[in-house]
Amino acid sequence: MKNNWALNLFIVAFFLVLTSMQLNPADKTINSDFKVEIIERDDLRLIIHCEKEVGRKLQLSLVKPEKSVFGYASESIIYQDKIAADITDYNRILNLSNLENGTYEIEITGGKKRFTRQIEIQTVTETTPRPRAIVSID
Repeated sequence: MKNNWALNLFIVAFFLVLTSMQLNPADKTINSDFKVEIIERDDLRLIIHCEKEVGRKLQLSLVKPEKSVFGYASESIIYQDKIAADITDYNRILNLSNLENGTYEIEITGGKKRFTRQIEIQTVTETTPRPRAIVSID
């Protein structure tokens, strides 16, 4: 009886560990029926290419995740585009140069399938050097 209780405790503990574990919390990509390729350019433009099956509708969103005062996550939708079911190859260029610094996410969803990529925008402002005055003393 004592061994049976220990075995039950081990099974419950093992189940709790497995259910609370995440394989890779940073990767939010769910294996899907569509293929996404994102190319980042130096001029803050993104080239988004998506291949999918005919008959599947997709939605492309550019969102800025935000935390509210109470800790709940919310999103501001910056851009949204619906991809029709009859389109198999989708191409879009997004110009991000007018966005403020911060973290953004590109989401492509189709039914229960979802692709998410996080993008960090950090622009560097160049400061002009102060002009130097050259003084010569004779």
